[in-house]
Amino acid sequence: MQKKKIQPLETLSKSEQKYRELFEQTNDIIFILDSAGKIPSCNAAARTYGYEPQQLSGMGIDDLLDRDYLPAMLEFIRKIIDHREVHNTREFLTCTKDGEPVWVEINARIILKNGSPVSVHGIARIITDRKKMEEALRKRERELEEKYRNLEDANTALRVLLKRREEDKAELEEKVICNTRELISPYIENLKNTPMDSHQRNQLPIFEQHINEIVSPFLRTLSAKYPNLTPMETKVFTFIREGRTTKKTADMLNISARTVDVHRDNMRKKLGLKNRRANLRSHILSLTTP
Repeated sequence: MQKKKIQPLETLSKSEQKYRELFEQTNDIIFILDSAGKIPSCNAAARTYGYEPQQLSGMGIDDLLDRDYLPAMLEFIRKIIDHREVHNTREFLTCTKDGEPVWVEINARIILKNGSPVSVHGIARIITDRKKMEEALRKRERELEEKYRNLEDANTALRVLLKRREEDKAELEEKVICNTRELISPYIENLKNTPMDSHQRNQLPIFEQHINEIVSPFLRTLSAKYPNLTPMETKVFTFIREGRTTKKTADMLNISARTVDVHRDNMRKKLGLKNRRANLRSHILSLTTP
C-alpha cells in the first residue's frame, strides 16, 4: 500500500521537475504579478534585465517599465482583471538595470481564486531586434518619401523651366519676325525701287532669300498650327498679332488696304469669328499666347 502511494509522488515529482526545467530554460521571461503589482516569481530569462531572479522578487512592474508605458500597462492589467481584454497581448518598452531599452511582447492572463483575481501570469517575449528592424524600415520609408517629394519638386521646377523655355522661344520667334518685317523688309522693298547695277540686282534676291530662310521656320510653325491659312493670310496674321494697323500692314506687304480687309474677313471665317463681335487681334492673341 505504501509502495503504491510512493509511485504517484515520484511521478508528480518528475512532472514538477520537467516543468521547472522548462520554466527555467525557456528564452521567454515567465513571471507572476500579484495584486499589488509586485513580481513574486520569475524565471532565469529575467537575467536579461541585469538582475538575478531572486533580486526581481518583490520589485514592482513599474521598476522595469519605461515611464511612458506605465499608464498603458495599468490599463492592460485592468482590462485583464475585468475580463474585457480578449486579445491580451501588448508591446511595451522596458529598461534593464543599466537603463538599456528592451522591447517585450507580453501575453498575460488572470488567475482567480474563489472567483476573485489574485495574480496575473505572463510571458514576455523579447522583440528588441524586431522593433529595431521595424524602425529601420520606417526610417527608410521616410527617406524614400522625402526623396519622392524632392523628386516631385524637381519635376515641378523642370516643368516650369521647360514652360519658360517654350515661352522664351515663342517670344524670340515673335521678335525675329517682328524685327525682320519692321527693320529689314521695308528696306529690301525700297532697294528694289532704286537704281542698281546688274551685280546689285543679282545680289538682292539672294539677300532676300537668306532673310526669308531665317524667318521661314517660324512661319512654318504658324502654318502648322493653322494649315487652312494661305501664305498671305499667314503674313497678315503675324502683323495683326503684332498690333499693326491695316494701313501699316498694307504698306509693308505692298498691297492695298482693301486687300488687307479681305484677308481679315477670310481669317475671321476660318477662325470661327464670322457674324461674331469678337475682336480679331484679341482672339489671335488668345490662340497664340503660350
